[in-house]
Amino acid sequence: MDNESLAAAADALQQAWILPWQLTDLTPEEDAPRPALVGEDGSLLRATPRWSYGVIARPPGRACAEVLALSPDAARALAAPAADFPEGSAELWRLDRRTGEAEPLSPRRPVRPRPERAGPVAVLSDVGRVLVDFDHALMPRHYELLIGQPAPAGAWAELEELLTEVERGALPPEELFERSYRRLRLSRLDKALFRKLWCSILYPLPAGAAWMRRLAAQPEVALTAVTNIDPWRLRHLRENLGLEDLLRYAVASYEDGVKPKNVDHSMWERAQEFCQMRLGAPAERVIVLDDLHPNLDTAVRAGIGTHHILVQHPAQMWAELGAAGLYLPLGPQAAAAGR
Repeated sequence: MDNESLAAAADALQQAWILPWQLTDLTPEEDAPRPALVGEDGSLLRATPRWSYGVIARPPGRACAEVLALSPDAARALAAPAADFPEGSAELWRLDRRTGEAEPLSPRRPVRPRPERAGPVAVLSDVGRVLVDFDHALMPRHYELLIGQPAPAGAWAELEELLTEVERGALPPEELFERSYRRLRLSRLDKALFRKLWCSILYPLPAGAAWMRRLAAQPEVALTAVTNIDPWRLRHLRENLGLEDLLRYAVASYEDGVKPKNVDHSMWERAQEFCQMRLGAPAERVIVLDDLHPNLDTAVRAGIGTHHILVQHPAQMWAELGAAGLYLPLGPQAAAAGR
């Protein structure tokens, strides 16, 4: 079975049932799926030259079990134990590709029915570690590459201290440049260079963006991005990283009338209102996603959200969206057919 056929078989099973270990696609942005297994705790299993993995699952009411395996040899090895597998359960197996021996890696676990989506859904989504990734250490590295020498000692620490002020709108990025350019041995003519360095901490997270595009394309789903960010970086995401479609409706921490997500719930509340306006009715489910506990906590304390997802990586996010009733099909062709 090739990867596209495997994805189709997984969709046929997983759209109706939640397995403790689900087959997912690590590269939803590409034409061909790259299969892996994601566990309920977000752990990932990939096939290696030494090991391959598979899940035996027999939902309630099924006459026989099904095998979702990461490789053809693992599928063949699991055919025998799947033959008399008990109803209503699933089990994780590992194949030693050197010896050809397969063994169970887990106790048998129940297979749960996937909740059906009823009514409109609002999705309030963080940006960092969901749609893009970031690394603050990139700014000094890129400075050294461009300038040819390290920045003066302490310069980056001073910039980091001002970050909160910039993100909450108290310090415009232009003023940040005026305060910082001399410290960085730049001139006032180097504003474009400074802006490039400032935005260079952001880089694509293709799988996360691809899953969210599939989510946004679902009927009766409204997506609003909610981000602690400044105007320069938000514009960079829209114009240079190709996220304009996902950031068309965005609530940013520098805007008037809101505070950063970790401070209070005002950004979540505004995003929920944006979703409701587009849906034309209150959402039956409100799904809140963020990669930081303090940001989710403000939504929880305010009673915003029926589901709260702490995002670890795109595959785990995909699995938790499915558990909330928003299963996203695997592979571009399957995704298009499911719309």
